[in-house]
Parts: sequence; C-alpha cells; structure tokens
Amino acid sequence: TKLSAKDITSLLSSGKTAAVKNIDSVSPDVLKEIAAWGAKNGKDATFSVSTTLSGKKTVQGRITLNPANFTALKKDLELGVYTEDSKVSKTKANFEKWYTNDVAVIKLEHSGSFGATVQITARLDTKKLDTDNLVFYAYNGKKVTLLKNTNYKVDNKGYVYFDTNQG
Repeated sequence: TKLSAKDITSLLSSGKTAAVKNIDSVSPDVLKEIAAWGAKNGKDATFSVSTTLSGKKTVQGRITLNPANFTALKKDLELGVYTEDSKVSKTKANFEKWYTNDVAVIKLEHSGSFGATVQITARLDTKKLDTDNLVFYAYNGKKVTLLKNTNYKVDNKGYVYFDTNQG
C-alpha cells in the first residue's frame, strides 16, 4: 500500500501526527505535504507508520519521522519495520553464528541512509537482553555498521525505541 498526497488532509485534521498502518513506502511529495501542513498550522507535524504482524492487529514495528527533515528527499522511503520470524530468522541465525550474546533482530525495509534521523519502535522479546546495555547495528547483507547515539529506551510491554539514520 502506498500513501498519496490526497490522504494527508484527513490524517492531519485530527492532530499533528499523520499515523497510518502497513504503508510500504512514502514519496517525497507526501512528506513535503505533511511538512507544509505543519508549517502552515504552526505545528511540528510528524509522520508515523506502524507495521502489524501478519494477519493480526498487533504492532510489531513503527517508524516515526519529522517530514520537515526530509524535504530534500529524491526517492521514496521504504517504511516496513519487522520483528516476525519470517522476516528476521535468516539474519538472526547469521548473527548467532558470529556473536555469543543474545541477539534480537529488527528488519527495516529501507536500506542505507534515511537522509535524516528516524525513530524506530519494535516489539521484541527483551527477557534475555541486558536492556541497560543494548548495542545497535545496521546490516545490509554485506556490511555491519555500529549505530551511535541511538537514545534508546525500553518500555514494560517489550517495545524498544531508538533513533537511527540507517536502514
């Protein structure tokens, strides 16, 4: 599913966040429209897309961003944030070969730089993780990059929130 600029007015009419579910990508034009709405209305508009578990309403991941930071974007942003086994099991198995500590994997559909910082929210099983000392990496199938300044937090429902500029 792809969001069009026509959808924006109804999304923003109820508040300052355009929040949707299961949108595959967003175009630069849509993000510019949200940023313009925020500027016109004196609000710091945000755009948030939740990805639900297959066949369920439970949110497995969410990407939240400030569209004003993406006005120079040239191509669509991919928005999927996944934690379900069908999307992460291969990567998790590879990481478990390399690392002895417990690993949790979040698949972001976007690969490479976002062009600005986004907040990722992901529902993880955090019981085995040392949530006071999480380390985040981006992996594109070839290269592992340490993510710095993630400003992460973990809530009591198992959602991990962190900032990144890499998919």
